Amino acid sequence: MRQILLLLKYLPFLQKLLRPLFTVKGAALEREFNGSKYRNPIGISAGVDRQGEFYNELSTFGPSFVEIGPVKKVENILKNLRNNPKKVFVTVNLTSRQSVTEDMNLVEMDRACSLLYDFADVLTITVPRNGYENLIDRVLTIRQYNDNFKPVAVKITNILEIDDVEPIVRYALQNGVDAIEVGDNYFDKVFEIAGGIVPVIVISYLKDRKMAASFLEKGASFIAYAPEKSLRGLLSIKKIIKSIARQ
Repeated sequence: MRQILLLLKYLPFLQKLLRPLFTVKGAALEREFNGSKYRNPIGISAGVDRQGEFYNELSTFGPSFVEIGPVKKVENILKNLRNNPKKVFVTVNLTSRQSVTEDMNLVEMDRACSLLYDFADVLTITVPRNGYENLIDRVLTIRQYNDNFKPVAVKITNILEIDDVEPIVRYALQNGVDAIEVGDNYFDKVFEIAGGIVPVIVISYLKDRKMAASFLEKGASFIAYAPEKSLRGLLSIKKIIKSIARQ
């Protein structure tokens, strides 16, 4: 996958040629979030573009947003965001899956949030089992002191226990979080609590394309797709969007 994305990066005319071929249009596909119109509900999950190198190239294949990160080297991501004007909505994942099981450097997280704030369309924080309150509070406090409002999403991964989910969701809702991003194992549980209050975004490998339509029918607002890292994974994005458009 990386070789393909590098090719598109250094031959931008290829992006212009390919983008119309992978664009699926339709009013039924469109979604609105925080006053912005997304052309479809499918995005790329974190872990594919960790350094923010390829969000524009990934957007060639049809997703309406790309989640970059999780942030490790904030200077690298900051440089990439400064040098590449966005052609797609970009979500910045400030914290990694390791934050669920390891102690976090909260000062570094604060710094990443502050430096990347103006470049992100949405800020996402992967929350741990313990200490999620402090993590959520810190990001919301940084937002409070910025003139430009940015939505904050809390990410709940499948590696948490089911009993951890409800208190995290309820705390997030009570304190002004704007969306919940959740691993597909726990979608039903999260939607039961948060559905209709804030958008619920499902993280899924979508091994069966019908899964996308199923999650949307259940009430998901968006799907953060985790494609296999190959040409096949990139090409599957259009197929997934088309399968939704046919519903």
